[in-house]
Amino acid sequence: MDLAEKHPGITHFALLCPDITAAKTRLEAAGIPLSGGPVRFSADAQAIFVRDPDRNVIELHQRG
Repeated sequence: MDLAEKHPGITHFALLCPDITAAKTRLEAAGIPLSGGPVRFSADAQAIFVRDPDRNVIELHQRG
C-alpha cells in the first residue's frame, strides 16, 4: 500500500462497496486522500484504500 515496509499478518480490513468510482469521488470531495488504488484484482474486483484518523488502513472493495 502506501508504505514501502511490509509486514506479515493482518494489515487492514475491507468493506464491500457497491461503487468504487462514486466512493473515490466522495472521498476526494471531502478532502480525504487515498493511500492506494484504484487497484484492479480481476475483471470483477477492484479496490481503493484510505487511512482512518488513527492511521489504520481501510479497503473499500467492489465485486462484480
